[in-house]
Amino acid sequence: MAWAVEPVLPLTPRQPHARGGRMSDWKRLQKLNGGDAIWYSEPQLDVKDEVWLYSAGGELRVWSAGTLYKPEPKTLKVSAPVKERFTLFKLLSQLFVDVEVRGEKAVVRRGTLNGAHLISLCDASDVGMA
Repeated sequence: MAWAVEPVLPLTPRQPHARGGRMSDWKRLQKLNGGDAIWYSEPQLDVKDEVWLYSAGGELRVWSAGTLYKPEPKTLKVSAPVKERFTLFKLLSQLFVDVEVRGEKAVVRRGTLNGAHLISLCDASDVGMA
């Protein structure tokens, strides 16, 4: 018996993976990704001010309130102790956001449960917890 192997994610914009009967606007996603090539799959999250998408290389990228967050090439260093910590889960979509407030900075981790994640550093006032 021969087994058919199907790709997990579509490889071209002509093969969209639609969620809820709608297709993504690939040009919009590529624009949010700073013009870089994207992985042609539905975003993990696509709401008014935030979109979680994948680059062509499979890296999680987050566009949030006009800023594109990419994986940092070097480790983020924050020496202040953790002042506050909040973790949010969206279990049905298997997403999480973890925020550590460390002095004037916040370390924000966004990702999928048991999957890709992205760590970014921003001002604590930007996450509304300062």
